[in-house]
Amino acid sequence: MEASGRRDETEAPPGNFSFVYSTKSLLVSLARLIIQLEELLVVVLQKLQNIQRIDGIHSGHV
Repeated sequence: MEASGRRDETEAPPGNFSFVYSTKSLLVSLARLIIQLEELLVVVLQKLQNIQRIDGIHSGHV
């Protein structure tokens, strides 16, 4: 703190570290969730393509 009693801009307010850490942790978790959802979507789309291909094969033989 400066002598005038004002807070120095570089000085973190009390509790700010835990807030920043929590926010970063939340963002990392959110990013991981997005990646997992993307991977799941890829698997689902592959399964749908396989089903469509199999349906196409079966309908062609009927």
